[in-house]
Parts: sequence; C-alpha cells; structure tokens
Amino acid sequence: MAMQEKRIDQPIESYRDYYKDKHAQNTSEMFESLVKASGVNEAANTQTVKEIKQKENKINLADKHVGKFKGIRILLIVLIVVSVILAIIFAQGAFGELNLFGIDNQVVNIILMIVSALLNIVWVYLIFGKINKIIKTGLEKLSKLKSEHQELMQVAWTQMEVLNGYYDWGVTAQLIQKTAPIIKLDPYFDMKRFDFMRNKYGLYDGADQKKSIQVVQSGEIEGNPFLIVRDLAHEMGEKVYTGSITISWTEVVHTKNGTRTVTRTQVLTASVSKPFPDYYNTNYLVYSNEASPNLIFSREPGHVEKLNEKQTERHIKQKVKDFESLLREQTVKGGTFNLMNNEAFEALFNATDRNDELEFRMLFDPLAQQEMIKILKDKTVGFGDDFIFYKEKYLNYIAPEHLKGIDLETDPSRYVTYDLAQARKIFNDFNNAYFKSFYFTLAPVLSIPLYQSHKPRAYIYRDTYNQEVSPWEHEAMANYLDIEKLRHPDSVTNNILKTKMVNHLDGMDNIEVTAHGYRGEPRVDIATRLGGDGRMHTIPIHWTEYLPVQKATQVSVKTAENINRHTFMNNMNSSNQNDKWRNYFSQHAHDLDHVIFRRGILAFMPNKPFTKADNEALNEWINKKDVKND
Repeated sequence: MAMQEKRIDQPIESYRDYYKDKHAQNTSEMFESLVKASGVNEAANTQTVKEIKQKENKINLADKHVGKFKGIRILLIVLIVVSVILAIIFAQGAFGELNLFGIDNQVVNIILMIVSALLNIVWVYLIFGKINKIIKTGLEKLSKLKSEHQELMQVAWTQMEVLNGYYDWGVTAQLIQKTAPIIKLDPYFDMKRFDFMRNKYGLYDGADQKKSIQVVQSGEIEGNPFLIVRDLAHEMGEKVYTGSITISWTEVVHTKNGTRTVTRTQVLTASVSKPFPDYYNTNYLVYSNEASPNLIFSREPGHVEKLNEKQTERHIKQKVKDFESLLREQTVKGGTFNLMNNEAFEALFNATDRNDELEFRMLFDPLAQQEMIKILKDKTVGFGDDFIFYKEKYLNYIAPEHLKGIDLETDPSRYVTYDLAQARKIFNDFNNAYFKSFYFTLAPVLSIPLYQSHKPRAYIYRDTYNQEVSPWEHEAMANYLDIEKLRHPDSVTNNILKTKMVNHLDGMDNIEVTAHGYRGEPRVDIATRLGGDGRMHTIPIHWTEYLPVQKATQVSVKTAENINRHTFMNNMNSSNQNDKWRNYFSQHAHDLDHVIFRRGILAFMPNKPFTKADNEALNEWINKKDVKND
C-alpha cells in the first residue's frame, strides 16, 4: 500500500500494510531531525559512553577487589580474637589451675600458647603491614575511578544538553497526526471542546467526587471529538482483618502403663470484615458521534483471539444456542433483541443488551461487521478481543486492556539521558508502542464506516467562557503537581483530587483543588471462640477505621501555548532569563520547584490571591521578545 487514503475503513490491514511502517519511519526521521538540529556529535558521544561503561566495569572490579580484602581483614580480626583466647587458655593450662582442654603436660601447653601468640603476631602484621595498605590503595584507586566516571558523565550530559532540551510535550501528538492526518489532536482539552462534548453529546461535567482525571488528550476524527483518558476512581471495598491467640492447657492421658499429664496448645483465630478504601486506574476512549443517537449497548472482551478455528466455530455455535434461548425469553417478556443474519458477528461481538435494533443494524452494516470480526479474531497485528465497548447514545466508551500498559502522559522527560543511542531507542520504542496502542484503541470505532462518514452538525460556541481550560484538564494538571503538597497531612491513602473555579483572568484560571483522602484510626474488636480446653476465649482483632479528610489548595493554571518545554526550562534555570522568571515565581509561588509546565499550560500554587496585575505581569514575561522558543 503506497499511500493510505484519508479514511480508515480496514483498520487491521491499514495498520499492517501502511501505518505501522509509516509511523516507525516518521518517528525515526523526527528523532534524527532533532539530533541534527541539536548539533550533538554522535561519534563523540558514542566514544564518551563507551568510556563511561569501561570506567563502570573498572569501578565494579575495583569495588570487588576492595571488598575481597575487607572480607579477609574481618576474617583475620576474628582469627586474632580466637588466637588471643587460645593463648590465654593454654597459659592457664600451663601456669594456672584452669585446664579447659585437659592437656596435663605443661610443656605442650606452653608450646601451644607460644604458637597462638605467634599466630596472633602474624595476623596483626598481615592486617597492618599488608591488608590495610592494599585496602587504602584500592580505595584511592576506586575514588579516582569514580571521579573520572563523574567527569565523563558530565561530558556526556553536556554533549546531550541541547538535544535533551528539544524534546517537547507535543512530539507524540505531532507524530500521530503526521502518520494519520485524519486524526487531529489538541494541545490541551480546552473549554470550547468541553462545551461541545458536554452540551451537544452529554459528556459528564467532572463532578463525580469518586473519580479524578489524571490524564486527558482531546482530539477529533472528521470533526467528531474524542478523548483518551486515564482516571483514578475510588470506592469503598472490604478488607478482612484476622486476630489470633495461642492457648494451652494440661490433660491427664490414660495409657496402658498408667496415666500421664500432657500439655496441649491450640491457635484460635477470628476475622472481621471492615470498610476499606479501594483505588484503581482506568484508561479509556470517549468518542462522540451523532450516528445512531438513541442506541445503547455494551459488550465485554471475550478474548476470542486466543481460540483456534475449531474452537471459534464451537464458540459461535454455542452462542447461537444461547441467543435462541434469549430470543424465547424476549418473546415472553416483550424484549427487542432480534438475531442478525451474521451469526459470527453476533457471537463474537456479543452485544445483546442493545435497545434499538434498527439503529444497531444501521451502525453495524455488513462492512462494519466484517471489520469488527477481523479486529476481534486478530492474533498478530493488534491486540484482538481485549476491549469493553459501551455506547450510550452519542457517546462511545472503549476500554481496552492493552491501553493499561501504555503511559498516556507522554512526558518528554522520558527521553532525557546522557546516551544518544539509548535516547534513540527510548524515543522510537515508546512512540511506536504508543501509536499502536492508540490506534487499536480507536480501531473499534474506525471499523464503523458510518462514524467516519457522519460529520457533526454545526455548533454555536459562546463568545467567552468563564475559564480557559476544561474541568477535566484542571484535574489533570492538579494530578501532575506534587501530591504531598496537596494531600491532608493525616491522609494515609491515595487521594481523589477535585477542582472548582475561583476566578478567571486573561489566560489564567485560579482554581481550588480539594484532595479527598482518609486518615486511619486503629481499632480493636473482641471476638470469642471456644477452645479445646472447653472454655471461651477472647481474641483481639486489630483493624483500621478509615475516616475522610480533605484539604483545599489554591492553584493557578495559566495557558502558555507560545512557549515550549525548552523555553520553560531555559527561563527557569538558565542565567539569561533566570532572574526574571525565578524572581517572579519566587514572589508568587509557594514552592519554586513545583512550578510545572505541561502541554502548553503552566501551573503552580500561589502564595497569595492572584490578581489581575499579577496575571498581566506573567503575560508580559511569557510574551517578552527576549523569551525565545528555540
């Protein structure tokens, strides 16, 4: 396939024959362009890294050498102690009244005493005359090697300094859009996109107190908006606590020889189940489309990709039998489920809870059925049948298992290293793996032609919004801050971060972040159990009661699309811009080290209420001509 069309009607073949290699090529080319732009000398860095590894090998050998002689010294010290003790014992045998070894011959005792003393002198001589000198020389050599290693590391980091600064937050999104232009990705989830998805499609507003958005990437396909999301959810589960005691008693046992008293022991245990806060992450896609607007259905992964052909056939036959039973039940109960002609699709996709047969058939036309079956049965190209698919009217939720294994953050600091070869491998491996995971998360909706041919009707946006970025993005930015600065000091659990607007300035959202967690209070329950001694015993069961705690923190979120990661780091750390930026944030932020920049957004915890003048000053620094985007 020389050139991929704009639409992706055959997700499996398109990835296998075009997108996989194209993305690998684009990724490699982007990295090499960054290398070229940075001016890093690959040959010099390769040589420096080679010398670093050689030096590390020498350090390991020197460390083992010193360790060996330190071990010998410890052994000799033990031998000295033993020889001193032996000399004293033999001296007592020769001249005193104590004869521990029972040697009656005085001469033998004297000889053994002298031998022990001489050995003691030999051990002392070896330690102070030989071993200590060897250890000292070895430590000096080790110190020199470590110093040389640090110097080489500094050289390598200097060689990679410019390239390490070139990695930006948008690089993964840029690569995806270059490979698949049909997919558009946003710098961040702004209020316009949120307004569109909430008011037109019914996206929830983020008010769920048991869920916090940790990562959100917004975008669109043919005008139809989508989100890739990782959230942290919380629910109260149960934890079993167990206590135990050991009891003992005596019994008189009758034997053929008479009676004897024996002691019996028994471990008595008791358990209680108590509420326990449980937290878990979910990575998923939210895709919006006006096609089949009343349709609701769900399906769970069946992992049919693990079945061979015969097993698949048996699986389909069994599901068809199940469907026939379901149809009989539906006839009695007045349900709407009606089996489609394509039994393989019905059995493998298994979405029998749909509420609208007509819209289901419109959505899953013969081509969509065909492509969906390919996705589900695929064993080699993608991930097969590993996804939840839940549609509720305009919104489609796809939660694939493979998405759990990818870092949705796409933090460019992952590429930062002193080793160019390592950076190249990390850059290529991560972005190729991310694209595959991202692509096959979208694959179930890409397999439906109606979705790609259906563009949303016009939407009238408001002229102004009372905040710059969406509540989802507020939560994501809050979750990127240091949780130790946000959590309640008594909290011993994970925290769900929720945000609300305080005020909106030009390009600045001042928000309140509330961290919801739990403190733990030790408790004891008492249980009673009958022991083997015939008596009731009390068993203490120690458990923890989790009580809610929360802490509110003011956070300022500032859009700064005209600067990049390189600019931010230069202006926060370099001598050229350092004074201006550091002085500004020193005056306005609680902690200078926790001023963060991510995907075109600045965030920090202000040390006083943020005013319009403060925001204007920040705008001035961000838009200064001498703040350069290198």
